[in-house]
Amino acid sequence: PTLVNGLPSLAQTLISGPTGCGKLSVGLWCTLSRDGLVSGDGEATLERLPESVLLVSFQTTGELFLRRLQQTPALWTRWNQVAWTAIRAFTPSITLTGPEIINEISMVLKTARREGFPIQRLLVDGVERASEYLPNLENEPLFWRAIVELVRVEQASSVFVIEGAVGATLAGRALETSCDFHFAVDPAETKGAFKLKLAKSGSLTPGKPPETDLAFERDGSVMEEIETLR
Repeated sequence: PTLVNGLPSLAQTLISGPTGCGKLSVGLWCTLSRDGLVSGDGEATLERLPESVLLVSFQTTGELFLRRLQQTPALWTRWNQVAWTAIRAFTPSITLTGPEIINEISMVLKTARREGFPIQRLLVDGVERASEYLPNLENEPLFWRAIVELVRVEQASSVFVIEGAVGATLAGRALETSCDFHFAVDPAETKGAFKLKLAKSGSLTPGKPPETDLAFERDGSVMEEIETLR
């Protein structure tokens, strides 16, 4: 089994939080983190970066996304170490539909597979903006579930980043139901680290799902248990 920051490698994860809490940075660290190959006795035997990553944004352009990455040198370094990367940004449109978006994402997945790098990680940012910028999505309640299932079929993991209360939007409710894990980012820092409250834990195999809240430093170098959830 392969673990990514303690999560099974094929996990679909939702990360939520208020404005300015660092949820996108958390999502990027999860997406660009190294896999740990776990041996039979539970010890990590090898760590490696993903070979292929797709970033999807409903909030900003690909150029601005790259600038955001460059502001964190460690993240930028990891991004450039990944063999195959792509960014697909969806700009405001009153005509673009859910099936068209899913088709465009599918085309990127097919391209990556054809070039020998099947997508291993997918990050979707700006979930809360999608319906605002693309009003047709309000009439397509199965859209977000369809993306999660598309990633599962691809045998990849995903991270969805959403601002605000998850239960307040159709997208948030659909993703919380469909994803295996939900972490809520605490806006208050703990000794310079991001603090993540485990709001939902799945039961995936292989790999043992996390039973704890988590914290890791802003450079992504350290993770530690905060509190065991029972």
